[in-house]
Amino acid sequence: MHRCLHITDILHKIASKIYDYPVDPSSMDCFDIPYLRRARADLASLARTCRIFRDPALDSLWSFLKSFDPLIRCLPQDLWVTDADGFLVFTRPLSFSDWAIFQQYARRVRIFGEYRSPLLFKSIGYDVLRALSGFLPDGGCFLPNLRQLNWPQPQDHMCKSSDTDYFLLLPLFLGPRLTCLYLESSLFPGTDLESEPSTSVLSIVSSLHASSPLIKEVECVGTSEKMMQSISESISQWPRLGYVEAGALSQHAITHLCALKSLKHLGVHLDQQGHHTHAKFPSTLESFKIVARSSTACQQYLEDIHLTCGHLCVHVASTTYSSASSFQQFFTLLSSHLSAADLHTLDIGYYRPDLTGPPDWSLETLKPLFVFRNLTTFRSSRYCTAKLSDPDLEEIALAWPQLEVLKLGTSTDWRAPALVTFTGILSLLRHCRRLRELSLTMDATILDAINTWGHGSEVANYHTTLLDVGDADIREPALVAEFLSAIMPRLTKIAHVGWAGGHRRSAWLRVEELLKVTATARERGEPGRGPLICEVTSAC
Repeated sequence: MHRCLHITDILHKIASKIYDYPVDPSSMDCFDIPYLRRARADLASLARTCRIFRDPALDSLWSFLKSFDPLIRCLPQDLWVTDADGFLVFTRPLSFSDWAIFQQYARRVRIFGEYRSPLLFKSIGYDVLRALSGFLPDGGCFLPNLRQLNWPQPQDHMCKSSDTDYFLLLPLFLGPRLTCLYLESSLFPGTDLESEPSTSVLSIVSSLHASSPLIKEVECVGTSEKMMQSISESISQWPRLGYVEAGALSQHAITHLCALKSLKHLGVHLDQQGHHTHAKFPSTLESFKIVARSSTACQQYLEDIHLTCGHLCVHVASTTYSSASSFQQFFTLLSSHLSAADLHTLDIGYYRPDLTGPPDWSLETLKPLFVFRNLTTFRSSRYCTAKLSDPDLEEIALAWPQLEVLKLGTSTDWRAPALVTFTGILSLLRHCRRLRELSLTMDATILDAINTWGHGSEVANYHTTLLDVGDADIREPALVAEFLSAIMPRLTKIAHVGWAGGHRRSAWLRVEELLKVTATARERGEPGRGPLICEVTSAC
């Protein structure tokens, strides 16, 4: 065997290349991806085939656990059975040799639980966990080398126990090496507005920092005011925080976060209006997110806050829309509380897709944001922008010449006629030379700009690769495709809302098809403008 394979780090690198679970919270269920299943099977074969690869392969294979079940199933088969309800139960007392087998695999786990997936204890009875906990030393935990814990809200079928029992299991997984803790919304028993959490639950939350002092990322939202006070107590004791998503934190916790140079992201979720805090965050903060039930609540919270960050997210989670005028007031506040020179990304959205009666954002609504001259990304895809016209779009382009991503009102069908035409698109491309993605509902039936535009290269934008047209109407797909190919030579993707059916959907699919044909011809050095598109159209 080559001497390089006697180096432990190299063996672990090889194993991690075979299977390396992505820890991004937004990642999909990777067990449903066939190649990852094969990767896990390959690691299991490698561990059985070569002794030198055994530990590195097992470390990688057990690095991520979606549920607690595999740890029980690896124990001797005479120890456990599946009862009539589908839960794993012990048939005899647990021995020290059984516990040694459990430890052999448990120490390899680095990530426990999948983000927002309620499967931690899908087949485990509470008696099994209680029996295992009897072998733990004082202050010990089941997974001593755990780095990331994703703890979902309790489900009716989980753990075969009460919600309180479920939550009291949390300290059994809080190890000294834990750095990422994600507690899903509404997971705490008794945290509804009508009831209060128990003293034991509050004590556990207040002492999170004692069990896991190295936390760098924490997420815990959707809880009661008393629970947030307890969470604030722990947050104010963690000195290395870099990512925080929580409810309305106490002033003490906010002051602590303001003093942390390690803090890169802060998200605040407000369950009601009337929250106030005083803060001046350091320039090292990269992104700030606020979620509230109205733009007014966002404004109240930010009145005494000063931010110097590059990315701001504002999400309204409500059953009714905030008016356009209230957003204009909120945007005016932002212009005086954020560093105009540093902000480069602004996201404005909402969480309820079933809302009706959206406000029509006009140019006046957006004008307070024009002070942010360095914006490269502006996304507001769920608010109606049917009032914007071609001259308005040109003013937006002049105000934000550095734009790379612009998304305006394409994620919902407002069933309102658009005023923007290809004339406005030309103005946007002329002033925003770095534009990569454009999402904008337009009226593609008005072809004045196409008929009068000369095929010059001064407007052509070679950065734009994606155009989202929402529910835009269209009548001449071949002519539109020729025009778009000329002004956006690298454009190959046309996105549209799902309900834009009938002739609109088929026409835009036709545009995308012609754009891809033209792009392929251009790569081959063939003529890729009008004559080619007309030739393809007639051939089809």
